[in-house]
Amino acid sequence: MLNLFSASTVPTLLKRLDNPPSLARSAQDAIREYILSNRLPPGSELPPETELVKQLGISRNSVREAVKALSALGMIEVRRGSGLFVGDFSLDPFLDSLSYNVWMELDALSDLLQVRRVLEVGMIEQAIHEMRPADHARLKAVLAQMKTLADRNEEFPEEDREFHRCLFLCLNNKVLLKLLDTFWLMLRRAIENLEIANVDVMCTYEDHAAIAYAVFTGDIATSQTKLDQHYAGVATRLEKTRKAISKL
Repeated sequence: MLNLFSASTVPTLLKRLDNPPSLARSAQDAIREYILSNRLPPGSELPPETELVKQLGISRNSVREAVKALSALGMIEVRRGSGLFVGDFSLDPFLDSLSYNVWMELDALSDLLQVRRVLEVGMIEQAIHEMRPADHARLKAVLAQMKTLADRNEEFPEEDREFHRCLFLCLNNKVLLKLLDTFWLMLRRAIENLEIANVDVMCTYEDHAAIAYAVFTGDIATSQTKLDQHYAGVATRLEKTRKAISKL
C-alpha cells in the first residue's frame, strides 16, 4: 500500500480552489488531477477527508459531495473505517448507465448489435490461436446443453450467453468480456420486453454449432463468416420488430 504521507514520498499537492463556479465539481476535477499527476495506481491511499478540506480550502460538505460523485464513477473507493483509496479500473458505471438508457431504443440496440458483431468477428482469430484443449472442452459442454434444450424446443438464453463468453475467455481480456456480456444482456432484455420470439431454436443451435466446429478445426475465415451470419439473423429479428412497432 502506497503511503502518501511517508517521509520518503513527496506527492504533488492538491491545488487550492479560489472561488470556483461549482465547488463540488471543481473538487472532483482537483482530486482527479491529483491522482493523475501523482500516478497513483488502484488501491493507493488518498488524503483523508479532513486533509482534502484543508488543501482545497472548501467546506466538508463540498468535499463529501465530490467524493460521493467520484465513488459512483468508480474512481474512488470509500472504505468505511479506513479512508479513501484510488478505485480499480472498471467499465461498470459506464456500462450500467448505457444499459439503462439504451435497452428500450431499437435503433440504438441495432447499433450496439453491430458493435458486438464487429468485436466478435474481429477477435475470433486471436481467440482461435490462443485456445487450448480445456477451452474446446468448455465450449463443447455448453454446446451439448444447447442441443439438449433445442431438442425439447426450449430456448437457451443462459447457454447462449455462456457460449459467447467461452469463445473469448482464453484471451483474458476483462474489458472485452465485460463489453460483450453487457451488450448481450441489453439485447436479451430487449428481446424479452419486446417479446421478440425465437421461432426456430434448433436453427439457433445449428448457428452456434457451425461457429464451434469452425473454431475447433482452426478455420478462421469460416468462424468469422458463421459469426457474421449469426448476428445477421439477430439483426433481422430486431428490424422486423422495429417495423412492426412503427406501424402501431
